[in-house]
Amino acid sequence: MNWKGEFCLGETWLVFRGRAGDNRPHAHATLQLTVSLGPEILISDENDRLVSGSALCVKAGKRHTLHPSKSVVLVLIEPQSQLADYVQRFAGDSDISEVTPSLTAQINWGGELDMLLEPLDIGGNRLRSNLDVRLAEALEFLRTSPLKGAIAAAAKSCGLSEPRLRVIAQQQLGVPLSKWLI
Repeated sequence: MNWKGEFCLGETWLVFRGRAGDNRPHAHATLQLTVSLGPEILISDENDRLVSGSALCVKAGKRHTLHPSKSVVLVLIEPQSQLADYVQRFAGDSDISEVTPSLTAQINWGGELDMLLEPLDIGGNRLRSNLDVRLAEALEFLRTSPLKGAIAAAAKSCGLSEPRLRVIAQQQLGVPLSKWLI
């Protein structure tokens, strides 16, 4: 089965709505929120354990496989964003977990894609409030820097060694900083 649908790109998110087709185990540098517009969705973890539900959250950097589904909304969210922090409050602690209906009820999943996430009250800041201040500085630096030597320059700009910045990023974003850059 092929993927077919529509998508929209925001500042810290991408939304796809449509048919989810075949795919292989993979991981994203983003948090993944998947909402079914029909029967429950199925996502397998890296050990082929199936998780099912009407709305599922996959943490950034975690291997998974979304099984084909006729009608889903898939939201990929940058892990350092306020939106990711907000969504994770409604998800469990597992790498793949069900999302409480109190989150999904806030959104008209059939609405215009570019306005889909507007009803969420996440505040005006783009970055999470609990993000290490040095990492936040480095991420802002990286948004406008050329890729060549960017991580070393970002580390210098926030007063960290490059290895230390990489460790903090992995801990707080769930993915290596080099993967986040892509």
